Amino acid sequence: FLVPYVVLNSLDYYKSQLKISEESQRFLQDNIFRKFSNYSERAHKSVNNAEMGLTMVADVPEIVESGYMKCLEIAKYLGKLAVTSYFVIGENPDAAGPLLVA
Repeated sequence: FLVPYVVLNSLDYYKSQLKISEESQRFLQDNIFRKFSNYSERAHKSVNNAEMGLTMVADVPEIVESGYMKCLEIAKYLGKLAVTSYFVIGENPDAAGPLLVA
């Protein structure tokens, strides 16, 4: 009875230590800056420095939180749906029809 809770809590703790959101933001910011650094001189002049700074500070966290992290959440729910569907079909093969319709 107690073992599943210990396992689930340790997995939640491990997941919180991964810092996926922070690492994704850092990765995206590093790559945007690297791409900007490799621009030609003419391209540098056409990009506003303030706009570049705003992108790094405001837009990157929004993209990660509203885009990438939501995709991971959707993948988590699709995984749960697949496991649940597998269990239901394993217990009652006649339930495959209503599962596919829903």
